[in-house]
Parts: sequence; structure tokens; C-alpha cells
Amino acid sequence: MLLFLETRAVDHAGAVAGAHMNSEEFAMAKEMDAEGLIQFGRIASGSLSRMAIHKNCANWVRLSTMAFEIVADERRARAARGWKSRSYQTTAEKRGTG
Repeated sequence: MLLFLETRAVDHAGAVAGAHMNSEEFAMAKEMDAEGLIQFGRIASGSLSRMAIHKNCANWVRLSTMAFEIVADERRARAARGWKSRSYQTTAEKRGTG
């Protein structure tokens, strides 16, 4: 959940589309907000009509420093898992030099 919210914070200026979240995920976001890990809330209704590239986004998120650190660790672990399960060889591996 935190990885999704980090992506929204970084790549979408904090705008969150609720259609991509279920009720459990909303509850998790509210819990993380209460704990101070993130700030999560509703976008003011007057701003919604001006959000052409972020239409369908009615919520916003900001991550704390701690949340960014947690996400960085998880992304590193995810990258390592992906590297181990890849279905290709690098050219260096094929040549026996890497």
C-alpha cells in the first residue's frame, strides 16, 4: 500500500484516484495518517474541476521522511526479487564475463 501511495506522491503530485483503492486500503491509509507516517485527505471540491490530468482523483497524499525510507527499502528488496526471477540473460552473462 505504501508503495502505491509513494508512486502517487512522486509521479502524480500527491493526487490519489480512489478507484484504485478498496475500503481496506482506505482504512490502511487513514491508519498510516493517524500514525504520522503519511498525510492523507480529500482534495477540496473546488479544485477537482481544474485537475484535468488527475481527473478521478479525489484524495491527496504526502509521505513523511520515515515513509520514504521504508519505501526505499521495499523497492530495493523488490528489485532484488525481480532480478532473481528474470527470464533473460545479460550479454555479459551469455559471454561468461559477468
